[in-house]
Amino acid sequence: MMGTRSRLTLLVGLLVGAALVAWPAGVSSQQVSSAALQKRLKRQSQALADVKEELRRRAALVASKRAEERSLLLELEAADRQLAIIRTEAALAAREVDTHQEGTATLEAEAADLESRLARQRRTLAKHLRRLEQQRTLTTAQVLLTAPTLTAAAEQAKYTRRLARLDRERITRYQATLQALRARRSQITATASKLTRARSAVARQAKKLRLQVKSKRGLLASIQRERRLHEQVLEEMDAAARDLESFVAALEEKRVAGPSPPVETELASLPQPASFVLLKGRLPWPVPGNLVAASGRAARLHRGLTIMAPEGDPIGAVAAGTVVFADTFRGYGNICIIDHGSSYHTLYAHAQEITVRVGERVEAGQVIGRVGSSGAASTPRLYFELRHRGRSIDPRRWMVARAQ
Repeated sequence: MMGTRSRLTLLVGLLVGAALVAWPAGVSSQQVSSAALQKRLKRQSQALADVKEELRRRAALVASKRAEERSLLLELEAADRQLAIIRTEAALAAREVDTHQEGTATLEAEAADLESRLARQRRTLAKHLRRLEQQRTLTTAQVLLTAPTLTAAAEQAKYTRRLARLDRERITRYQATLQALRARRSQITATASKLTRARSAVARQAKKLRLQVKSKRGLLASIQRERRLHEQVLEEMDAAARDLESFVAALEEKRVAGPSPPVETELASLPQPASFVLLKGRLPWPVPGNLVAASGRAARLHRGLTIMAPEGDPIGAVAAGTVVFADTFRGYGNICIIDHGSSYHTLYAHAQEITVRVGERVEAGQVIGRVGSSGAASTPRLYFELRHRGRSIDPRRWMVARAQ
C-alpha cells in the first residue's frame, strides 16, 4: 500500500500527467484541428481549476494543522509549568524526609536514653520491691522487739514510710518514662508514614504528568509531520498549477494560431483508429501480481490499477501502439505512455527502467520496461492506467478475466 506521502505526490503527478496524455508527444500542433484544440483547452482549464481547488484545500489543512500545533504548544507550556511545580513539591518533600530522618535520629537517641533509664529504674524497683516484701512479713511486735529502744523503733518505722514514698515516686517516674518512650515511638511511626504517603503522592502525580507531556509531545510531533507534509505537497501542487497554466497558455496560443492541413504521411504512421476499441475485454494484463485498491481523493481522480509485482519483472504492452512518452515524471517515476489510436492511451508508471523510446512502434505483449519502485512508490509495483480522450477509465472492463 502507498504511504500518505506517496498518494499525495502521485495525486500531484496525475493532475499534471493528464495534460501529457491529452497532448501526446510526437503529434505536432499542425495535425490537430481547431475543435480538438478547443476541447483540450477546456479539459486543461478544468484540470487547472481542480489543482487550484486542491491548493485551497491544502492551504486550509496547513492552517488547521498550524492552529492545532499552537494549541498543543500552549498545553505543553502549561504542563511544563505544572511539572516544574511538582518538581518543587517533590524537592520539598525530599527535604522534609531528610529533616524527618534527622529528627528521627534525635528521637531514636532520646528513646534509647529512655530505655536505658527505664532499665535502671526497673532494676532499682525490683530491688526495693524485694526488700518491701521482706519487711511486710514482720509484725509490729517484731519490729518493736528487734529495735533496741522505742526511739529506734519509731525511727525505723519513719524510715520505712520514707522508703515506701520513694518507691512510689520511683514507680511514678518509671511509668512516666515508659509513657514518654511509647509517645516517641508513636511519633516516629506516624511521621514516617505521613512523609511516605506524601512522597508517594508527589511521585504518582509527577509520573502521570510526565506521561501526559510525553503523549502531547508525540501528538505535536505527528501534527508537525503532517503540517510539513501538507506544506511540501502544497509547494508541489503550486508548481503543478504553474505547469498547467503554462500548458493551457500554450494550447491557447496554438488554438489562436490555427492548425495547418495534416500531413498524410505522418498520420499514416499512427495506430489505426478502430483497432483498439475491438480489444475491449481481451487486453492482457501488463504484469502478473496482486491488485491494490486506491483510496481517498486519488481514487476519485483516476481509475488506474496498482499491481504489486517483484522488482525486475518484465512489463508488457497490452496492445500495439506508438510510444509517445518514455521518461521520468514527478510522482510517477519512470513512465511510458503508449498511443493506441482513437484517443486511447495506456500509461505504465514506477518502472525500474523503460526499454523503449518515444516514436517507437510496439506490439502487444512486447516488453517496454521492468517493474520497480521509482517516483512516489515505496515498494516494487506497476501503476497502470487506460485513458480515453485524456480521461481515466476503468481498465478492468478491458482486461481479460484474471484467474481466481
